[in-house]
Amino acid sequence: GLVRYVALSGRPGDIRIEGVSLGEADDAPQPAQAPDVYPWDFWVFYTELEAQIDREDRERQDRYELNFSANRTTDAWKIDVGGRFDYRRREVEFEEGEPPFVDEREDWNVGTLVVKSLGPRWSTGFYAEAGKSVRFNRDFGYEISPAVEWNYFPWDESTRRRFVILYTLGVLYRDYEEVTIFEESEETLLQHRLDVSFRLQESWGEARFGIEGRQYLQYLDEYSVEFRGQASYRVIRGLGLDI
Repeated sequence: GLVRYVALSGRPGDIRIEGVSLGEADDAPQPAQAPDVYPWDFWVFYTELEAQIDREDRERQDRYELNFSANRTTDAWKIDVGGRFDYRRREVEFEEGEPPFVDEREDWNVGTLVVKSLGPRWSTGFYAEAGKSVRFNRDFGYEISPAVEWNYFPWDESTRRRFVILYTLGVLYRDYEEVTIFEESEETLLQHRLDVSFRLQESWGEARFGIEGRQYLQYLDEYSVEFRGQASYRVIRGLGLDI
């Protein structure tokens, strides 16, 4: 476009024009692409709050439950943190002059799993938790255990699907609200645990299933097995069905 003006100026010798063919342009180095930016540094957070308030003529019930979790999974480390707080209160009034019946319960639990990757499927680290449970006669308790974990799927797919086997072996402490049938008000135990869990997250929703077994090493005839499951189906955007 500018060549003809250079020729009319009478000084074409002072000007050098270089070009690149289309084929050469394709081979020219391209500017480096900016790396992906993760503003949350691979962290995924979840929070759920439930409230239930019932009022009748002589009975009142309140329940509040908070669940939260945080997860960070990279090629080198996996960190899971979760917790639950549950408060319940029930009050029943009797005839005039009689004191009301009041049942108030407060449960909480906080746990964390930190493991370092040994490869695409194996990892090792530790598990720790602490909490209180009226249901299990526990005024306070904690657990600290080394852990070994295996995932059928590679860890880089963990945000979408997991099939995990977790084994822990460690120390368990219990401070009981009431003396147990074994005449114990508190005790320290050795416990091992095997947990198998499956999680799948797709565009249609999410499914979680698992089974967990615990056993005390001092009392081999005492053990527990727990099944759990949850599924949610996304009907339309903003509307889901939980099972």
